[in-house]
Amino acid sequence: MGLLPAQGSCRRLLALTAAATLVLPWMAGEFAKQFFQPGLTNDPARQTLLIDYIVIGALVFGLTMMLTVGLGCWMRTVMQGPQRRADDYPMPDEDARRP
Repeated sequence: MGLLPAQGSCRRLLALTAAATLVLPWMAGEFAKQFFQPGLTNDPARQTLLIDYIVIGALVFGLTMMLTVGLGCWMRTVMQGPQRRADDYPMPDEDARRP
């Protein structure tokens, strides 16, 4: 019961996380900028710049979290090692063992 998938690679997880990390803060920042108009605040340029800084901070934070998850996926893969499979051993019939 972990955050990382038990089987397979983490590529799909990282791809979805990358898309969400890059798109969601940018969309939220653009949405918030729509409400700042000249006359409503004392300095709208400063407020939009503050929103840009918050978006950049959220992007950097999200990308560092992705890097952390990617390192966790890599460590899990290295610790599991290559996939090994035992030789097939046919089980003897039940009837053949009885006298």
